Amino acid sequence: MKADLKFPRYRPVSALLTCLAALFALAGCTPILESSQPATSTWWLEPTQVDRASIAGEPRPLALSVAVVPGLDSDRILTLDPDARLDHIAGAHWADHLPELVTSLVTRSLEGAPRFPVISRHDYRRDGECRLSLEVRQFQVMLDAGNISRSVAVDIAGLYHCDDKRQVLALSATAPVTANRLPEIVRAFQTAVDDSMRQLATVLADP
Repeated sequence: MKADLKFPRYRPVSALLTCLAALFALAGCTPILESSQPATSTWWLEPTQVDRASIAGEPRPLALSVAVVPGLDSDRILTLDPDARLDHIAGAHWADHLPELVTSLVTRSLEGAPRFPVISRHDYRRDGECRLSLEVRQFQVMLDAGNISRSVAVDIAGLYHCDDKRQVLALSATAPVTANRLPEIVRAFQTAVDDSMRQLATVLADP
């Protein structure tokens, strides 16, 4: 007597859809599970509270231009190791590229100074204007031999020209990094930027 063997009915469409769904689910999850890339983060620097009232004198418009040395024209938070290798912190960005970032910080730090009722951004000097030309030469995290963040360096050179006054600028500041974490690194940058902007304000306040 033959045994009655019963097999489940094969449904090719349903099986195919089930396989595709599984494959899509796997494809969608795998990059997240296996990714070693850090999440992108954007970091903010505040303008400096300088003694604007001390920047007085006959009101004149100020023409501001900011350049950077090769290697620094980036929105990444850069690092420099003892072997002079320039690199960046993965995933960490400033709110804009460095020339635009520093231009904004200088402009907002000087806004309200009686001497400069208008601050425009261009690299030439019109009649009746004062001119402030800056070049950022350092704006990076300084690493030690073990690639640990130890300090940040901000170095800005430039020239201030107003009427008969021509003043060469050398604004330099460093700040220690208290912990090898991005919030502490950004806090150190804020300290160094504030120091540099106060040095600038002192020069501009000198008649």
